[in-house]
Amino acid sequence: MGIRSKLLIIFILLSALPVLTVGIFYSYETRQTVKQQVGDFAQRLVSQQAIILSGRISELEKAINIVMHNSEMLDLLSQTTNASLIEEINRGLRIKESMELIVYQHLSVKSAIWFDFNNEVKVYGEKIAGSYSDKLPQYSRYFLDNQEALKSSELFNEIVQGNGRPFWVTGLQEDYNRIFLMKYLFNWKQSKPLGIIIFAIDPDKLFEFDIETDFQSIYETMTLDRDGKVFNHSEQTKLGERVNTDYWVEIQNGGSSAFTSGSDLVSYSEVNNGWYLVSSVPVSSLMQDLTRVHRATMIIALLCIVLSITIAFLFSKHFSQRIYQLIRKMLRIETGDWRIQERVKGNDEISVLDRHFDRMVQRLHELIRKNYIQELKQREAELNALQFQINPHFLYNTLESINSIALVNGRDDIREISQRLGNMFRYSIHKKQNQLVRLKDELQHIENYIYLQKVRFGDSFEVHYDINKCVTNQKIVKFILQPIVENAIVHGFEHLREKGRLYVRAYQESGLLILEVQDNGSGIQEEKLREMTDQLEHGLEVDSIDRDEKSGIGLSNVHQRIILTCGASYGLKISSSLHKGTCVMIRLPFYNRGGGEKDEDSGR
Repeated sequence: MGIRSKLLIIFILLSALPVLTVGIFYSYETRQTVKQQVGDFAQRLVSQQAIILSGRISELEKAINIVMHNSEMLDLLSQTTNASLIEEINRGLRIKESMELIVYQHLSVKSAIWFDFNNEVKVYGEKIAGSYSDKLPQYSRYFLDNQEALKSSELFNEIVQGNGRPFWVTGLQEDYNRIFLMKYLFNWKQSKPLGIIIFAIDPDKLFEFDIETDFQSIYETMTLDRDGKVFNHSEQTKLGERVNTDYWVEIQNGGSSAFTSGSDLVSYSEVNNGWYLVSSVPVSSLMQDLTRVHRATMIIALLCIVLSITIAFLFSKHFSQRIYQLIRKMLRIETGDWRIQERVKGNDEISVLDRHFDRMVQRLHELIRKNYIQELKQREAELNALQFQINPHFLYNTLESINSIALVNGRDDIREISQRLGNMFRYSIHKKQNQLVRLKDELQHIENYIYLQKVRFGDSFEVHYDINKCVTNQKIVKFILQPIVENAIVHGFEHLREKGRLYVRAYQESGLLILEVQDNGSGIQEEKLREMTDQLEHGLEVDSIDRDEKSGIGLSNVHQRIILTCGASYGLKISSSLHKGTCVMIRLPFYNRGGGEKDEDSGR
C-alpha cells in the first residue's frame, strides 16, 4: 500500500470517526433524554390520575357503607311482606328516596340495585322504579333475569364471605362497559342477612380526568383489574383482553413505575382498590420530530465527511507526488545517472530533504571520482612494485633444488629443513589468509614450524599433542595457531631455566571447537593480564608480554580475524600465572557436517 493510500485512509478515519461517534452519541443521548423526560411526565400524570381515581373510589365505598351503617335503612330492608299495602308502599317510597339520594349525589353512579335474598330485585335511579321492566338497561335486567343463578354463583358467595367488604366487579357477563360496586348487607340487631346492594358505575364518569397534555393524540390510558384484564380503554375492542405477560409481570413485581415494553414507554400507578392505572406512549411517535432532526444532522455530517475526504484526497495527492518525485531521483542515482534533475518545490520537510539529498549526491559523486582516481594510482604503484619483487614460485623452486642437492649428497638434515620450509611456503601461498582450512592442515603447518624452531633452539623445549580425532576435519580460520605458538616459544621460554613444555590440544565442548596452546613459561603478571584481556575485548593491539614491542604482534590480529569470520561470541581467551605458565584458548564454532566423525563424548 502506497503512502498516498495510507494518508487517505488516515484522513478518512480522523474525519469520519469523530463525526460518526459524536452523531451516534448525540442520537442516543437525545433519545434517552426524551424517553426519560416523557417517562417522568407520564408517571407524574398517571400518579395524579390515580390519586383522583382513588378519591372517587373512596367516596363511592363510603356511600355504599352509609347504607350498611344506616339503622333506619336496615330496618326498612328487613321488614317482611306481611305488612299492609299502605305500609308496604310507604316502605318502598322511603327506600327509593334513600337510594336515589345516593345515586343523584354521585355522578358516576348510574343506578342502585337491591338484590334481596327473598327473591326481590329492585333498581333505583334509572327513573323507572319497580321489580321488572323491559325499559330497564341490559345490565339491570341481568340481575332480574338471573336471580337464582346469581345466588349460587361463586361471585355472590365470595361477597357474602367478605363480611361486608365492598367488592368491585368488572366484566360481569363479559360486559366491560359497566363496573359494579357490591356489598353484602346484614342486620346485626336481628342477626339476619338482608341481601346485596349493587351500585352500577358509569366508567365514562368514573375515569373522566380534566387534564390537558401535549401528548393526548398519542397518549393511551387503560385500567387493569386484579387479574391483569383491561376493563377501561379508549378502544372498545381491547376491553376484556389480558395484557402482555411480561407487561403484567413487571407491574406485579412492583419494579420501576416506568419501563419500556416492546415499542411502548409504559408508566403505571396502583389505585387503592387493587386496580392499576396504566399509560403507554409509542416510542416511535415520540421520536418522529427527533428523527427528522437526526436525519438532518446526519446529512450535514455526511456532507462534512465528503468534504473532508475531498480535501484529504487533494492533500494526499499533492504530498505523494512530491514524495514520488524524490523517489524517482533516487532510482536514477541507483542506475548510475548522477545528473541532478528538477528540485522538489516548497519550504517544508520534503523540500529540505530533497536539497540535502542533492548535496549528498554531489559529494558522493565527487568522493567516488576521487576514490576511482586513487584506486587507479594504487594499482599503478602495485604494478611497479611487482617488478621489483621476487616471484614466489621462483623461491619455492629454489627450495626444491636445495632439497634435491641435499638428497644427492646425503645431507638428510638439510633436505628435511628445505622440505618443511617448502611445505610451509606452499601452505602460505596456495590459500588466502582468511580462507577456512581443515584443522589437520593447520596442525601440519604447526608441526613444520616447530621442527624449524627446534633446529634453532635445539632440545630446549618439547611439544605434546592432544588432538581428538573427531575434530581433525573441522574448518578453522587459517594461520591462527602459529602466532600463539611463536609467542610461547620465543617469549615464554626465553628466561626459563628448566626445559620448556608446550601442549597443543583440540577437542569439542558444549557445541564448540576448543583449541589450546599452553606452556610452562614465565607467565604474565595479573595486572598486565587484565590489560591484555581488555585490549582484546576492545579490538586494540595487545601490548608486549615482556615489554618487547614486537612480542604481542599477531594475537589481536588472530582475535579480530576469528570475530570477523565466525562472530563476536568466538575468539581468544588468555589465562596465566606468574612463573607457572600461560594458556591461550581459542573458541571456534563446531560444524556437525563436514568435520570428520562426531564424537558423542565431548571430552578429549
